[in-house]
Amino acid sequence: MTHAKTHYCVPAPGTGRLSLSLVRRIRTAYRSAIADHSERQSELWSYIATRTRDIHEALLDEVDDRLADLLSDPGSNDLFYGFDNLFNDSTQALILAGDGAPGWAAQIVAMIGQLAELVGAKRLWQPEFGTSYPYYEQSQSQDVESLLFAVQQRLGCALTFPNPFRNEYGVATSGGIVSHRAIHAIYYAYRLSTLRRRVRDCSILEIGAGMGRTALYARQWGLGQYTIVDLPMANVAQAAFLGAVLGEDAICLTGEHRAGIRIVTPKWLSPTDARFDIVLNTDSLTEMPHETAAGYAQFAMERAGKLLSINHEANDVLVHELAPLHGRSLYRVPYYLRSGYVEELFVA
Repeated sequence: MTHAKTHYCVPAPGTGRLSLSLVRRIRTAYRSAIADHSERQSELWSYIATRTRDIHEALLDEVDDRLADLLSDPGSNDLFYGFDNLFNDSTQALILAGDGAPGWAAQIVAMIGQLAELVGAKRLWQPEFGTSYPYYEQSQSQDVESLLFAVQQRLGCALTFPNPFRNEYGVATSGGIVSHRAIHAIYYAYRLSTLRRRVRDCSILEIGAGMGRTALYARQWGLGQYTIVDLPMANVAQAAFLGAVLGEDAICLTGEHRAGIRIVTPKWLSPTDARFDIVLNTDSLTEMPHETAAGYAQFAMERAGKLLSINHEANDVLVHELAPLHGRSLYRVPYYLRSGYVEELFVA
């Protein structure tokens, strides 16, 4: 008989302050980005902008230490609000709870098991056979280390969970503290790895990238050139996270000309002649104004020919109903790792 182990969430200690050189680069890029940014935002993202007003103001002034404090400790503010679990309200709730949030931890462990099933690293239980199923015990495993090791073996890629910022809560593993968003990002990177062309110059565009976790895994796994297109404040978050984890030489920001993960605003798309092998969007197309979402869909079909979308359908915009995507769906399935979301692949 398998007995469920109780897991607990723990906070990351963080790795220290961002370098002033990175902070200054982020400030310069942000100022350049907002000077050119004119994309209309949805009500949701307009509201989110009100929560990051203090960071916006710090980016506009010249006080390096104040900005470094904010960017180095996003759990104390709302830099990641709306696209990750590390922000002030969430962090404070977990700190005040003081019980290790076993319910939340159990969800994370279950997701790791589902990820293992998705990539073929864990057998699926056949419930029609009940507990007499020959591999029942194996299918019920909650040994996090064993599950993650099996996923690594299946993918042929190392799985690490860097936590550069303090008070990121999750399940502790030998590779770092695992949170919900990291598990999603591993799956996204896995799907990109199955869809990309098997060439060294593969190019991936992610529209709306959260804090950049998928880009991190794509970089670590050698998937190719990676470009992130997002709103100016989201670019700040991505630059802070990826710069902290990969080193500031690994990123290229608005207005810069260097190698690395490109982090830019939608304005960059208009004049570029770049082509991509695949465009990824998760949890944002349906939260945009309709014309904005349709514009991204059109760009994906014209410049990449493939769009992988993982989105909910709780808003007026539906990805499969965007005009540029009509008749171009290769498949549509419920997203295994999050109820209420659908995974779709569109091809030109």
